[in-house]
Amino acid sequence: METARITGVLWALVLLTTLFSFSLPAHAKYGAGTGEPNDPYLIYTAGQMNEIGLNELDWDKHFKLMSDIDLFAYKGTAFNIIGKYAPGGGRGGPKGEYKPFTGVFDGNGHVISNFTYDCNGISEVALFRSIDSSDAEIRDLRLIDPNVCAVGGLSVGSLIGYLNNGTITNCYVEGGSVEGHNSIGGIVGRYWEGTIAHCYSSGNVRGNEGVGGVVGSNWYGKIRNCHFSGSAFGSYKVGGLVGVDFAGIVTHCYSKGSINGTEYIGGLFNGTVSVISVPDNRQLKRYTRQVQENNGFNEAASILGKKQRDVKPQPIPRRVGEPSLIKHVIYIIKENFPSFIIN
Repeated sequence: METARITGVLWALVLLTTLFSFSLPAHAKYGAGTGEPNDPYLIYTAGQMNEIGLNELDWDKHFKLMSDIDLFAYKGTAFNIIGKYAPGGGRGGPKGEYKPFTGVFDGNGHVISNFTYDCNGISEVALFRSIDSSDAEIRDLRLIDPNVCAVGGLSVGSLIGYLNNGTITNCYVEGGSVEGHNSIGGIVGRYWEGTIAHCYSSGNVRGNEGVGGVVGSNWYGKIRNCHFSGSAFGSYKVGGLVGVDFAGIVTHCYSKGSINGTEYIGGLFNGTVSVISVPDNRQLKRYTRQVQENNGFNEAASILGKKQRDVKPQPIPRRVGEPSLIKHVIYIIKENFPSFIIN
């Protein structure tokens, strides 16, 4: 009888334990949340921020920063930057081990300070190593005193190393430094399509080629309402806002930073290439007529085409047919850059 009673009690305890374990919530990941759009993972501490880089299955989730955090304790390469890089990965190359962040990170107006990453010869280095999705977004985040050093590296920034198709809004970088070799930006290293809006940087940016205060190199991307007030230094193709711009759309931006380099230096960006369809002969004639009409060429030609008598030779005559002091003009093209020799 006693044995039966003890057995009954044990079974009751097992049943209660089982029921209680089912009633407990699962261990919360990060601070809280499920990573869904209406229930993002909540980040309260530096440790939780560092944990994101370890969980690549979460890189398509939603995150929300709930407090200012300081990453001072993470030196060298101790911090787990978010995203996985593979040589040749990304746009146009084999994916290999390449895995970008494709989710949403809402800074919620908070600050991440003292992010540091110090390495040599590594590419796509930043807090977010790579972002590659039209649905990806980083917003409302401030970085204070980030220091990223990737000597010899490509696509290096403070916030994002490589950005393709994502949206970056209201993100600010104050102070700090970014250093690398090619496509080095104060906020984003290499940028291929997408939107960067209402962002600014005031740090120091240093590299060899394609060095920009906000973006190192921009291919087809939109940049609006952004500015730079730090210093940018490079050997080749250096700009206050963008180092190299290819068919990007840059509007309502300015730079008041210090820009230094040896070749192809620009206050806002080094230069831009706009790609248009080649017109056929009929379109070209129509465009030509329109340009002539818009600029008053026809009216000017009727006035300046009247040759004046007894006119002294001038280096550049005012009218067609008047004498010039210049006898020969030699036009030389070397490496696609024209030069003139006048005699």
